[in-house]
Formats: sequence, C-alpha cells, structure tokens
Amino acid sequence: MITDGRSNHVTNLSGKRVLLFTSFLFNYHYMIKEQIEKEGAVVHLYDERNHPSSIEKIMIRKMKVLMSHRTENYYKAIIDIEMNFNPDFVLFVSPEAITAKALRMLRKAYPNSVFILYMWDSIKNKGIKKLVALFDKKYSFDPQDCKTYDMIFRPLFYGNSFEKNDDKKRFNYDLSFIGTVHSDRARILLQIKEYCDKNNLSYYFYLFVPGKPLAVLRWIFTPEFRKWEKSYIHTSPLSKNEVAKISSETRCVIDINHPNQTGLTMRTIEMVGLNQKLMTTNKNITEYDFYRPVNQIVISRDCVNVDIQDIKSSYISIERSIYTKYSLKQWVRDIFMVEGNQL
Repeated sequence: MITDGRSNHVTNLSGKRVLLFTSFLFNYHYMIKEQIEKEGAVVHLYDERNHPSSIEKIMIRKMKVLMSHRTENYYKAIIDIEMNFNPDFVLFVSPEAITAKALRMLRKAYPNSVFILYMWDSIKNKGIKKLVALFDKKYSFDPQDCKTYDMIFRPLFYGNSFEKNDDKKRFNYDLSFIGTVHSDRARILLQIKEYCDKNNLSYYFYLFVPGKPLAVLRWIFTPEFRKWEKSYIHTSPLSKNEVAKISSETRCVIDINHPNQTGLTMRTIEMVGLNQKLMTTNKNITEYDFYRPVNQIVISRDCVNVDIQDIKSSYISIERSIYTKYSLKQWVRDIFMVEGNQL
C-alpha cells in the first residue's frame, strides 16, 4: 500500500534490508551504500540503468520507450536474483531508466517493502513524472519539485572526503571548476575564464563529458564547447579525493546549476563540508540556513561581475548544528526517517 510518505518512522536501521538502485556515477553509489551499512542495514546495490554504454545513456534520456523492454527484462532478472532477500526498503536515487511497468513489478514482488524515491536532479530533466505517485516516500533536493509533486524537501549531502580538517590551507588556485558539461555551462565558464585572465587570477578547469560519443555531440551542437582547448576537456572523471584536494587548494570554487533546477548542487553542499568559499549562479542559495554572503558569492549567468576581494577573503565558519545537518550520515537518517536522528 502506498502511504503519504510522512509516517513509518524507524528507531534505527540495524538489521534492516535495503535494495538500493541508483546510477553508478562519481562513486556516490558506494558512498550511500557504505553509510547505510554503517547504520546497521544490509544493502544490495544495483545500477538502475542496466550498465549502459554512452550511446545507451543517450537513448535512455531521449528515447526511453525504445529501451523499455530491455529495462523491464533487467528488473525481472533482479527480482529473480533477490527472490529471497525480502527488503524492508527499496530506495531509488534519481532514477531515469526504470519504467512504470518495471516499478510495478518490483512492488508486486515486494508488497511489504517501503518504496522510497530521492531526486538529486529535476524531475523535468529525468522525465519520470508518472513514477512519483508509485512511491511511498518521495524526497527531492529541488524546492519547486517538492511543491509541484508533493514531495518532502531534503537537500543533498557532503561525504567523508569533504569533511573539514584543521590543517592550514595553502591555495594554489583562486578559482576552480570540476564538473560535467551540460546546458550553458561551457558558455558561462568561458566568461569566468576571461574574467580570470583579465584580473590575473589563477584557475583550474576540468570539464567532464561522460564518454567520447557525448564529447563529439557536444562539439557538434554546442558552439561554446568548441572554443575550449582540448586540454580542459576530459572523458574520465576525477575521484572524490582528487576533487576534494583541488577544491581545498582553491580560494573559491565555481558552481553552475542547471537552469531548469532550483535545488542546490552536490558541489555546493560539498563546499559547506570543506568550509570552502563558493561562487554560484544559483540565487536560491540565499534561502538556506548555511548561507553567508562572505562564503557564497552569487553571480549572474550572463555577466561575471565580482569584487576580487570577495574571492580572496576568508571563509567564516558556521554553527555545528547547521554544518552536521548536511552530512551524508544525517541524509541517510532523514531519508529513512530514523527517530531521534539529529546528530
């Protein structure tokens, strides 16, 4: 039975069984799995996209109906594999491949399980509007989606690699960007690069494209992407430890949100974890409890107009109660509604 998503609290996750589906991306899947296990649960993890190639990823996003039969067979196989697991919870994190038919198959196979959806992307971007109602508990990082689809608001998290330390920071860069090239990021980053060159600011840019076929498509259809030297373009992601290291060596980290989403990106929350300054295009950041004007600089998507001293000024620490609220540990406890869960 589908619930209203606001009941079914548990005392703890000790001995609970969790079937976890998410994209295998930037190691976040293992981070989530390990944290749920630290809370005492047994976790079985699957890629929700049937281990697709770069071309298949494009087809899932643009021509999902053509992939539906293969996707449904994939989930049938998982049900067979997990026939004796009997999960207490089935958690989907930002799915894009699963169909309504496949989700109903899972619900039929596990009638006593609580089905949980967490979105770290806009539902509009993922094209899963029809699936939301099939979950018992529904969370999103996007405040607008929460209003539109009656979901529970829960921002993203920072993992252990991004927890602050007391070492004195040594900055090698004034600004840095590490992230996937999508929407208008290439254009905005060109503006920022020009701003840095004009003002003698040091920088590090790592523009990631998931696979050579996608890189070719970007090259063909995104004029601003062609303006970037190939040395800045990469088809292999950096590890979380490498991202954390470069970010901690940067005075101010760049964040460019997708224009169709209002929620804060993972990078934004990770910089809260690192106690690191941020330059972001997401004006909604001013509505969050950790926001401090000196720590988070809001810029326009069309014009980079920033005082250099704002970039080079020191980060001001926030209250511990706010800081721990955005940890991965707290995120897990909130998603599973663990009673007395505040760190």
